[in-house]
Amino acid sequence: MKKRAAYAKSWSQSAAERKESLAKIVADDVTYADPNTDRFGVDAFSSHMAQFQEDLRGAYCEMSGVKGHHNKTLVRWRLCSKDGGEIMQGASFATLNDDGKFTSFSGLFRANIYFQNGLGGIFRNSTGHGPKKT
Repeated sequence: MKKRAAYAKSWSQSAAERKESLAKIVADDVTYADPNTDRFGVDAFSSHMAQFQEDLRGAYCEMSGVKGHHNKTLVRWRLCSKDGGEIMQGASFATLNDDGKFTSFSGLFRANIYFQNGLGGIFRNSTGHGPKKT
């Protein structure tokens, strides 16, 4: 569970701190996907986190209900604004390799919540053109 806490913290770290933290907890070929985007590799993932910080200055996640077994984890989380107000709730599923590094993350949440709240930036699809249509 310490790795999950380090992962959550990495979303708020400076680029240098995040690079050091991610090197310890994620595989180089890590994948990240949520309803609006998908990223491959630690550099693309870190860039996504940087864009999150730019778009949602001061926002942070609170984790609850962390569960795990057989190199898999599931966590419920709450995205909060810098003043502590809830922006949204979601869950994330992750897998780890035999070395204990995360190999994949899947974020699960209502995709259009950001646009309803006027928070467009990072929540573009992988082409950078708004939410994916389903």
